[in-house]
Amino acid sequence: MKARNVPEEPGWKEILIENDNDLWYIRSIISNGDLIRATVMRREEKKGDMDRSKEQKRTPTRVTVRIDETFFQPFTGRLRISGQITDGNAELRGSFQSINISPMDEVELFKENWSDASEGIINEAQLKWVGNNILFVVLDDEQCDIFTVKAYGIENHGRIFSGKSGKGYEQQKSPSTYYSEIEKTINSFSAIKAIIIAGPGFERENLLSYLTKSGKFFRQQLLSIPTTRNDENAIYEVLTDPSLASMGNVSRLKSEKEKVEKLLSEISRNGKASYGIGSVMDAINAGAVDELFISESEFRKDSSKELLKLAAASGIRITIFSDESEHGKIIRGLGGICALLRYQINTGP
Repeated sequence: MKARNVPEEPGWKEILIENDNDLWYIRSIISNGDLIRATVMRREEKKGDMDRSKEQKRTPTRVTVRIDETFFQPFTGRLRISGQITDGNAELRGSFQSINISPMDEVELFKENWSDASEGIINEAQLKWVGNNILFVVLDDEQCDIFTVKAYGIENHGRIFSGKSGKGYEQQKSPSTYYSEIEKTINSFSAIKAIIIAGPGFERENLLSYLTKSGKFFRQQLLSIPTTRNDENAIYEVLTDPSLASMGNVSRLKSEKEKVEKLLSEISRNGKASYGIGSVMDAINAGAVDELFISESEFRKDSSKELLKLAAASGIRITIFSDESEHGKIIRGLGGICALLRYQINTGP
């Protein structure tokens, strides 16, 4: 994401959406009532036109919309924002307009008050996440799954079976056929700088050897990492492996995992943790909160604004969790607002 303040227009930011992650980031900070400016294709309106046909021309029109609805479907590369047009000619003003935003689109967003938390999200979005360029291959001797990691969750691109008994195959494939199918799938991804092969047992080492000998992936870094799992949860094991440290900002999901594990540990022993908006607000007022965790859906609610403003004024670190990620769902299950405390207090759930 690239973002900058619009000169001589306080409250407006010009934002270039560079990838799928940016769609999630901008959705996270949008609140109903914010304004968005973008160029859309609209039909030419003609008063008294009795034959509105499908052939009516659509022309590029710059509109400003007061946001009342956002819809983001993960892993599709598309965000839809809708509301009423607030400026333009009299014929357009008040009309309903949807704006579809995709990577490489440019929009302008206005907020009456850019909170510290919203500014923090903008800053985080401008980091170059190495995870965007990594392909994760998780396998054992029965199946292989191909994953990519986004800022907001893990995407599964499909499963390949080895053909071993019990998987619905009449004949078992040879290992080379199994590896060849995996290779073809990997080869369909472009702009991949690293391929992480993970899983229990020896299959990952066998696949690493096969891919290395093929000579097709000399431009990518190939890395084998052992895990105890052979499913999506293996990705979380991989993200905490020290060998990925040299790659830089691999994924915010790693940070989510570490924070939630610490939170659950404190909750399990009635330690330095609080959850639920009332209890967390009490902890903030007592000066006991070290770090605030909030789900993205709670972050966008008007009911959370007072708590977030108070937290920011107190210098409390705020982490926003994706509603789509495994650990973000845990935060939602705890009421959407949780806190790690500097010291233990009795606030109740």
